[in-house]
Amino acid sequence: MQNKDEKLLTAVSHWSYRFVSNGVPLSDFNDVSASISKWDECEGNEWEMKGHIHGALGDKARINGYTLCG
Repeated sequence: MQNKDEKLLTAVSHWSYRFVSNGVPLSDFNDVSASISKWDECEGNEWEMKGHIHGALGDKARINGYTLCG
C-alpha cells in the first residue's frame, strides 16, 4: 500500500464532489486518486490516460453508429 502525503489526502477528501459535480465520474476520480501518492503527481499522466480511455470509447461508439444526433 502506498503512503499518501497529507496534502494529497486533504485534496482528495475535499475535491471529489467538485469533480463529480463538473461531470467527472466518481469511479474515474477514485481510480486516479488511488493511483497517485504525492501531490506533485496530480498533474501527471493519470488524468490524461483516463481521458484517452473515454476518447477511445467515444470513437468506438461513433464508428458503430451510436451518435446523439442521429
